[in-house]
Amino acid sequence: MFGRGLKRYLEKRDEEFRVWAQERDEAFKAWTREREKKSEELREESREFNREILLRNEKVYTRVIVQMEENTEQIRANTKAVLSMLDRFNGSSA
Repeated sequence: MFGRGLKRYLEKRDEEFRVWAQERDEAFKAWTREREKKSEELREESREFNREILLRNEKVYTRVIVQMEENTEQIRANTKAVLSMLDRFNGSSA
């Protein structure tokens, strides 16, 4: 009698454990899917943010390069003018 009762008790506990383990596994899988979904959303947001930053940087750097080219042209013109004036001063003192 004691052996049969113990056997039924252990079988019941074993079945309860299997049910609990299956529920735990399903909950973990659901949690994992949710985390993966959230992770993918964050990756996409990050990609979009990086895309926007790169586009803004490209616009700014393009303007900076244009401005530098204009400044270079202006510096060359100023240098030419200064050298021309120096030539005139040197020519008038000779």
